[in-house]
Amino acid sequence: MTRKTITELLAQVATTLPDNNARAITPAVLRAMFTDFLDSIKPAYGTLKTTSNRVINAGTAYVTLPWDSIGQQDASEFICDAANGTITAVRGGVLRMTANFNFTADKDVIWTFGAFRNGIITNVEIDVNALGLANPNAVMFSFIEFNAPPGAVYTLRLKAEAANKNITITGGALVVEYIVKQ
Repeated sequence: MTRKTITELLAQVATTLPDNNARAITPAVLRAMFTDFLDSIKPAYGTLKTTSNRVINAGTAYVTLPWDSIGQQDASEFICDAANGTITAVRGGVLRMTANFNFTADKDVIWTFGAFRNGIITNVEIDVNALGLANPNAVMFSFIEFNAPPGAVYTLRLKAEAANKNITITGGALVVEYIVKQ
């Protein structure tokens, strides 16, 4: 499968689909063009999810969120590992990472959630002040990475403002997906 940008597809149309005065547009040429087009716009996801309560003890250093299971996964595009909390993008390119989850924790403890690529924090971090054990927090964020390298490994990590704090993740998902690049 070949993922191409819109610009690459337009160039392919210009070179392989002439005005047809010479009758050079064959069924094989059309088939290849349509196949490349569909391969380029086909959705592909790697998804990790949690449906049960996951208690995590954390401190001031980031820890990776573990997940219960793998959701949708296109194995030719993504490698998902729920136990280690990783989604690997096989091809690289333009990717969107979306995290959506709920948690409870002691009131007024500030939790920081960060998106990591290859073990390094991206420019995406969010701080959330916990509402208390009886009041779940909902967190959602999304970001786009325009030039992800092939084999990029994505994780969602968290840390507390102080040592030895418990947080309970009560459900959610982490999704990495390819998006079409102009």
